[in-house]
Amino acid sequence: MDRSAERRFIRHLLHSSPSSLLIAVGPSGSGKSNIIKQVLRGRKMTLYVDFKRDPIMNGEEVRFFFIIG
Repeated sequence: MDRSAERRFIRHLLHSSPSSLLIAVGPSGSGKSNIIKQVLRGRKMTLYVDFKRDPIMNGEEVRFFFIIG
């Protein structure tokens, strides 16, 4: 499935001012995590949290997952 339009849209949102929280919602197995990871790959100052896998994060975990680049 070609998801280039969705990737462009997400990149546009991330480059718009001001930067804000992006939440992907959809059916299980629809590719939400995959497309977000593709768009965020190599992006600096980005925090990606999968709340289905990691529902609760403490301060140390947030620091560990925060990508400074």
